[in-house]
Amino acid sequence: CGGERELLMRNVSSVSRSAALIVLLITIPSCALFGGSSGGSGGDITVEVSRELSQSEYRALLDDAVRRRIAATSGRAKSEFVSRKPYYYKTYAEYPDGPDGFAAHMRDTDSPTAPMAADVTINKRRFSTRLSRNSERARQDENYLRDTGEETVSLAFRNGKWRRMGSLFVAERTEELIDGEWVRTQKEIPRAPGDSSSEKAGWLSRLKFWR
Repeated sequence: CGGERELLMRNVSSVSRSAALIVLLITIPSCALFGGSSGGSGGDITVEVSRELSQSEYRALLDDAVRRRIAATSGRAKSEFVSRKPYYYKTYAEYPDGPDGFAAHMRDTDSPTAPMAADVTINKRRFSTRLSRNSERARQDENYLRDTGEETVSLAFRNGKWRRMGSLFVAERTEELIDGEWVRTQKEIPRAPGDSSSEKAGWLSRLKFWR
């Protein structure tokens, strides 16, 4: 990525530094992955800009990051095995409205290191197996429950990229697959320690969406 950045920057002498930032973040996806709250060296791009980005530039970067993240994490093939001791389970997500199916609201901040913040809401179906204290049993479990609801993700623009600061998924209903049909569950579903037991809050509602 470093060589690509240097080559690109040598060819943008007639473009403002902020515009170059957009080109770097959008045209080099391997370098511009949507970051987690703790950052990390992999994928970070830091470009010194001579002026603050415009609202449209911030929005273009935000929309691109969200679309790519939705596309990269959707589907059963992206299932994750989660260890949240003393429990284990598997989970994956689907986004019924596709990579463009989200609403984003940006706002200015008083922070010089994070001048812009945003909240993104996404319709989501989250599939999760039941909690198990046995890791091997959890790995073999293919009986998923389906939570349907909305996720809200909070983000901040730091060091040239949008970073996830936190998220909350609120499930409107929980279903289980019975004889090939999804049926709304009528029994209490075990929750992880510290999570709300109400259906409105959703099962495992505080699990991270973007890591």
